[in-house]
Amino acid sequence: METRPCQVSVMRQLGDVFEPDTGPSRASGCALWTAVFDYEATAEDELSLRRGDVVEVLSKDSLVSGDEGWWTGMIADRVGIFPSNYCFKRDNCFIHSNNYKSSAV
Repeated sequence: METRPCQVSVMRQLGDVFEPDTGPSRASGCALWTAVFDYEATAEDELSLRRGDVVEVLSKDSLVSGDEGWWTGMIADRVGIFPSNYCFKRDNCFIHSNNYKSSAV
């Protein structure tokens, strides 16, 4: 996975929380949320969302994201912060593909 400078910064802030997933689901439990609204990133450290995207939440800590109500997440190989109220928790935590893209919402 190639990382951009802003992604490296976010991963450093996460410390031990960031562990890339190589299996079908994370052993630590379900951390998958689905975007219900589009969000266009306005800063380098933000994550753009498209309705139906599956986001793996890496941290809900505002000390990591820098803002209350913003979480740190990953979609495919992109890491960044995003508004938490644009997503809902998935019932099914099994990941069927490497791109974390859902076709139905």
